[in-house]
Amino acid sequence: MIRNLSVYILLAVSMALCSYASAVALSFSVSFDRSDLRFSRLGSYDIVELKGCDLLAEPGHPLLPQKLLRVAIPGDSRVKSLRVTSVQVEAIEGKYFIFPAQPDVPISASGRPEWVGPDEKIYQSRNLFPEAVMEAESQGSFSGHLIAGFTVHPIRYRPEERKLFLCTRIEFEVELEHARSGLRVKVRSPASERLISDAVKSLVINAEAVRDRVAQGSHSLDILEVEYLIITSASHADRFQQVADWKTKKGVPAKVVTTEWIYDNFSGTDNAEKVRNCISEHYANKGLIWVLLGGDVDVVPYRGCYGKVGGSTDNNMPCDLYFSDLDGDFNFDGDGIYGEVPDSVDLYPDVFVGRVPVSSAAECSIVVRKTLIYEGVLDGTPIPSDYQLKMLYLAEWLDGSTDAGLGKNIIDNAYVPPRYDPISKLYESSGNLNRQAAVDSMNTGYAIVNHSGHSNYGVMSVGPNSLRREDMYGLTNDTRFTVLYSIGCIAAGFENNDCIAEKFVLAPGGGGFFVGNSRYGWYSPGNPGGGASEKYDQMFFSCLYDGTNARMGMAEAVSKTYYIAWSRNYNAYRWIQFCLNLLGEPESFVWTDTPGELSPIYASAIGDNATQFDVAVNSDGEPVESALVCLMKGDEVYVRDVTDSNGKVTFVLPPITVGTMYVTITAHNHLPHEGETEIMWAPDVPVLLSPPDGEISGNTMPVMAWSSTAGSGGSYTLEYSKSEDFSAEVVVISGLTDTTYCVPDTASLSDSIYFWHVEAFSSHELPSGYQDIAWRFTVDTRPPEFSNTTQWPDTIFQGPYYVETTIRDLSGLIGAYRAYRTDLDTVWRFKEMKVLGPPGVYYEHIPDQPYGVTVEYYVYAADSSDPINTGCDPLTAPDSVYSFTVLDPVGVDLTRLLVAPSALFLRASPNPARSHMELYYGLPEECDLRIEIYDSAGRLVTILAKGMFRAGSYRVRWDGRSNEGEMMPSGLYYARLSSASKRIVSKVVIVR
Repeated sequence: MIRNLSVYILLAVSMALCSYASAVALSFSVSFDRSDLRFSRLGSYDIVELKGCDLLAEPGHPLLPQKLLRVAIPGDSRVKSLRVTSVQVEAIEGKYFIFPAQPDVPISASGRPEWVGPDEKIYQSRNLFPEAVMEAESQGSFSGHLIAGFTVHPIRYRPEERKLFLCTRIEFEVELEHARSGLRVKVRSPASERLISDAVKSLVINAEAVRDRVAQGSHSLDILEVEYLIITSASHADRFQQVADWKTKKGVPAKVVTTEWIYDNFSGTDNAEKVRNCISEHYANKGLIWVLLGGDVDVVPYRGCYGKVGGSTDNNMPCDLYFSDLDGDFNFDGDGIYGEVPDSVDLYPDVFVGRVPVSSAAECSIVVRKTLIYEGVLDGTPIPSDYQLKMLYLAEWLDGSTDAGLGKNIIDNAYVPPRYDPISKLYESSGNLNRQAAVDSMNTGYAIVNHSGHSNYGVMSVGPNSLRREDMYGLTNDTRFTVLYSIGCIAAGFENNDCIAEKFVLAPGGGGFFVGNSRYGWYSPGNPGGGASEKYDQMFFSCLYDGTNARMGMAEAVSKTYYIAWSRNYNAYRWIQFCLNLLGEPESFVWTDTPGELSPIYASAIGDNATQFDVAVNSDGEPVESALVCLMKGDEVYVRDVTDSNGKVTFVLPPITVGTMYVTITAHNHLPHEGETEIMWAPDVPVLLSPPDGEISGNTMPVMAWSSTAGSGGSYTLEYSKSEDFSAEVVVISGLTDTTYCVPDTASLSDSIYFWHVEAFSSHELPSGYQDIAWRFTVDTRPPEFSNTTQWPDTIFQGPYYVETTIRDLSGLIGAYRAYRTDLDTVWRFKEMKVLGPPGVYYEHIPDQPYGVTVEYYVYAADSSDPINTGCDPLTAPDSVYSFTVLDPVGVDLTRLLVAPSALFLRASPNPARSHMELYYGLPEECDLRIEIYDSAGRLVTILAKGMFRAGSYRVRWDGRSNEGEMMPSGLYYARLSSASKRIVSKVVIVR
C-alpha cells in the first residue's frame, strides 16, 4: 500500500498558469512498506506482490509489482523531464527466482497458450531490473484537466544473484515546459466543473492542484447550454425527447440532434467524423459532458480502431471512445487506420458516452422506458427497492489453471462494500454454474451482474453451456434492471446485428445495461484476476464505490483512465481502451444501495417579487450532500446547483411571473423528488412617507406612515429599533391594516436614533420584503452637553486666549459659539467656533487684551432638533460665566500661566499676509518641538521656535524674512510644526 504520499511544490506556481518564462518543477514523494509484501510460489518460480501495486511485465521478463501514478499539471504545460532525486532502498532477505511474465491471451482462446520462458539476457544479468526506478509514460487532457502518468518500480531484481530490493521511499521531480494542449472549453456550469474536477481528483496524487474551473468563459446558467446531447435519427427524435426533457428538468440541460442535421451542418471525411465534430463543437462551446448515441450502427455510425496484441490485430474494433476523447482526430498519420500508436491518441475522456443500439421505434421505446424506470421517474411504474443490494457473479474456468471465480473474489474482497453480502456466486469451479441457473438468477432481478467467461457475438459461456441471444432477450426481470459487466470476447460487438449484449439491452421484459468488449477480452493464464480485462473489471468496481464516479458512463470511462500509462504501446491494455464500451445511458447513477426517500424543505409558494429561494434536502433526518437541485419555470427560470454538507443550497432568482415553478431534486441512491412551488402575486415594498428619512425632532410619539401596497385583505408589519441591523431592541407591530401607526403614550420613545421599515403581506401571506435601507429618525429632547471647556486663570498673557470645549449632542449641532465681554465693554461678542480634529471638539480665540482688564466668557450651542435644543457652559450663562483678569507683569512672576489644549495645533493669521503673520500653536503636553518655514521647493527658510515647551498655547511671529535676514518674495510657503509624535504642515502665503 502507498503510504505518506506527499506533494511539495518547489516554486510558487499558479495551477492556472498559461505561460512559462522558464521550466517549472514539481516535487513529489511516494513510500512503500515492507509489511505490505506478499510472497508465493508457482512451480519453481517465486511471485512477489506489493499491496497497492499491479504485476506487469513484458513476456519473458521478471514479473514484478508496478505502481501507476497520475499527477495533475497546470494548463498549457507538458512534462519536459522526470528526475528521481532520492531513493531509500532495503534489501529483501532470501533468494528469489522470479516468475517470467506470460502474455495475456484472448479469453475466447482454446487450449493453453505456449509457455514463454525467462529472457536469458535479463535473468543472467548482474544489472538491476528494471533499470529505472520510474518512467514517464503518458500525458493527456481529461475534459480540460491535464494529467501526466508515471510508472513506479518499487521492487528491483538482481537476477544473477536472485536478490530483491524494495524502494521504501522515492522522491522525484517533474519538470514542466509550456505547451498548448487539449481542446479548449469556453463554457461549463459550476455543477459540471465540480463533477469533472472531482473525477480528476480521484485519479491523481496531488488532488489539491486540480483546478476548480477550466472553462475560459463565464459560468453559463442559460438553458441554451447543452450538457447532455442525444444523437439519433429524425425518426427516433421524438421518443428520445422524453429522456432529454427529464434530464433537463433534473438539472442537466439536454438536447436531441438528428444525424440528418449533423450530416448537413458539419464537415468530415465520413459520417462518424461529422458526428464527432458535432460533439466537439458542443463540448467546446455549450458545456457538453454527456453524450447518448441513440442508435445502432445503421442509425448512428461507429468508428473502428486499430489494436494489436502479439499476433492478434484488428483495425475495425467498434470504439465509442472515438466520440469521447475529442483531442486530435485518431488519424494523425492520415493513413485511414484509426487509433494507431503514431496517431497520438491521449485516451482520456472529454465527455462521457453511452450507446443504446436501437434500430426501430419499438426498440427506442424499450430503452427510453428502461432509462426512465431506472431513474425512478416513469409515471405509474415505480422502481422496486428490493434489489439494489443484490449482486451476481458468473465465472467459469478460463483454462485448466485459471479459475475466473478467484478473480471475482478479488473484486468482492477489495472493492464491494459489506452491505452486499452475501453476493450470489455461480462458479464453474463450485459446480453451480450453468445456463439455467444463470437465467433463473437474472430473472429474479440483480442490480449488478459480473461475468467472466468465454463469449462471442451471440453467446456468453457459463460453464458447461452458454447464454444465447434468445436467453437475454427473454429475460423477465422487468423494472429490476441490471448493469451487466462482462470481460468476455466480442459479447458487445455491436456492429453485428444483433450481438448478445444488444439483446440484453433491448430485452422488452428485462435485461438492462451492458459494459463489455466489442472485440477480444484478455486474461493472464494461471493468474486469476491478473489479466488486463480483469484489471479493468476491478477498476470499474473501484469507481462505483469511490464516492465520485458512480454514474454509469463515468464508472466505465474513469476506470479505463487508470491504465492509460500502460496503453501507450500495442498491448492488451491499449486494445481494451478501444473495445470496452457502454451500451446504456451514461448519466444515470448506478444503484449501489437501497433507495432512500428525499425529504426536502422549501417554500410551497413565493411571491413574484422573490429574489432568493432556499432548499434544504434531508433523508431519514440527515442532510443530503451533493444533491442536485434544479428550479425550472418555462423560459424564465432555469437554475441548478448541488447542496452543501448541510444539505442546503440557495438560489438567486431572475425576475419571475405568476405561475408554477418545478423543483426537482436528485441524489445518488435516492428516489427523485419532483415538486412544485407556486409563484403568486406579491405586494410591492411600501414606500415610507413619514417621518421623513433623517428627521430630527423632540416628538416622543411619532406617527409613521407609508404607501398602500398590500391589496385587498392584506396587512403590514412595522419594525423599529435602535439597531440599524435590527439585531436588538426591535419593536414589531404586525397585522396592521392601516398605513399609519402612532407610537402610543405608553410606549413613548426615549432620546435615540431609531431605524424603521415596513413589510406588506398579501392576503396569501406573501411578503413584499423590506426596502434595502431602513429609514431613520432621531428623537432628541435634551440640550447639547459640554465638557472640558477651557477655564483661563488670571494671567499676564495678553492673548489671544485659546478657548476649547467638547460638545456632545444626539442630533448634531447647527452651531457652537464663543461669547465674551470685558469690564471695559459690557456688550457680549459672539463668534462661531471652529471644529478641531477630534470629533465634537470646538475652539475659538478671545482677542488680545490690555493689562488690568477682566474678561468674562461662556460657550453656547444649538442642535438640529425640531424644536431646537440649546445649551450653554456654564449651564446658567450668561447669568454665570467663566472669567479671568489680565495682570500687569510688574512685580509678578514671569512664569506664564498657560492653559493646555486637548490636541496639537498650528494656525497662521493673517493668511495671506503682506509683511508679517502670527503663528498660533498649542501643545497638549510637554514636548520637544521645532517650528520651521520652508519655501515651495522644500528649502528651509527659517526656524521660528525650537526646544522643550510646556503644555499650553503659544504664538510666534514670522516677519517674512529668512534666517539670513533676507526679505522673502511673494509666494507659497509651508509652516511645519514637528514633535516626537506628530508633524503638522500648514500652507502660508506672502503677498508683497
